[in-house]
Amino acid sequence: MVEKDMYTEPTVSTPYLVSTFEPAYAAEKAKGVEKPDLKRIIIRGNIGMLFFTGLLYVISQACSLAGPLLLQRIVRGLNCRTLVGVVPGVQCESKGELYYYCIGLFLAPAIQSLCENHQQYLLYLVGTRMRNSLMAAIYRKCLHLSNSSLQEESTGRVVTLMSNDAQKLQDVMMAIHAMWGSPLYIIAILVLLYQQVKWATFVGLGIMLLLGPMSGKLAAKLGSLRREILQWTDKRVGYMNEVIQGIQMIKFYAWEVPFADKVQSARSQEARILRTTAYWQGIFGLVLFTGPVMVAIFCFGSYTLAGNTLSNADAYTALSLFSLLRFPMSFLPMLITMVVNALVALKRIGNFLARSESSLGEEAHSASHPVGVVRIKDGEFSWDDKTEKSTLRGISFEAKPGTLTMVVGGVGSGKSSIIGALVGHMRWVQ
Repeated sequence: MVEKDMYTEPTVSTPYLVSTFEPAYAAEKAKGVEKPDLKRIIIRGNIGMLFFTGLLYVISQACSLAGPLLLQRIVRGLNCRTLVGVVPGVQCESKGELYYYCIGLFLAPAIQSLCENHQQYLLYLVGTRMRNSLMAAIYRKCLHLSNSSLQEESTGRVVTLMSNDAQKLQDVMMAIHAMWGSPLYIIAILVLLYQQVKWATFVGLGIMLLLGPMSGKLAAKLGSLRREILQWTDKRVGYMNEVIQGIQMIKFYAWEVPFADKVQSARSQEARILRTTAYWQGIFGLVLFTGPVMVAIFCFGSYTLAGNTLSNADAYTALSLFSLLRFPMSFLPMLITMVVNALVALKRIGNFLARSESSLGEEAHSASHPVGVVRIKDGEFSWDDKTEKSTLRGISFEAKPGTLTMVVGGVGSGKSSIIGALVGHMRWVQ
């Protein structure tokens, strides 16, 4: 097997993603919006796939609900057949109907697995497209930042945006349909439970409503810790980049200890927040996984204490429904945390993409110039993007291909500024 034998998905290639994301972002920016809405841009570009995966999600969830109902029919049918000949006038399902229920009990999980896995694959593909689009946009932005924007940004922060924040969007895309489907799924399960245990369902619902605000507060706490740790991560990565870039000077002047202390200080703060996050995640997990158990205990307990009797068919069905209730109840608060993290990441990326760019754009070039010719005539450039004061004035020269052009002058005369103007680091005034 060689590389050409491997399947290549063309829609995740960087050229394709750039050709779709950049025009959409430019169109939003052309509307006069200071910071284009990245959520609308990336969702609009994948709306068809999101609708299709939503349909697969509905089918898979419907098949999961079919299992307990078919199990109830089978158990009731078997119980009924034991009463034939004992209780007169008993009407039961035929063997053929029971066989059909058994076949349905087998097919429902198979269809659910097929739809769910295909949905997860397509959502992973969509998430990869979104992540790669944002990474390409961040990389492109780094090449066009103005001098003032370069001074305000750090290498560590840019690395975090590409490696961490963009990944958060892909993570949340894997469960995007659960955001609207989980509440509906929980309601459907409660309706089916009401058919089994009647009013006792509302006892379980009350326990769920008590646990809901607690889970929401825990999710909000984890989100705030996430935002706090990102700040220290940016600082630590920035310090490490400075150390790596200037390692020769650090070794020459024996500055290892001060720089190590600086990096360790940022790392200690990061580790402190990580420990705090781990404690809160433990409490969060305890609430998540004990919630469905508490709901089942209070629901069944209140139903039996009221003098009601649960048949084995109703008990099996109710237990199956409570088992299905465990995942959406535990996952919905986690999904809230994932959505909060993704929104924070999108906001950070959006702020970075809204940074000012160098003024050396298409208007600074002329189609009449031969390829490779660098020409400036009466140019004025400024290092400051916010004032009209020019650093360089009256600059005129021409550099042709195959020639050597030298810029000679004293210290502070503007030699480096001319090079900065050529590469677009200075603002083009005229």
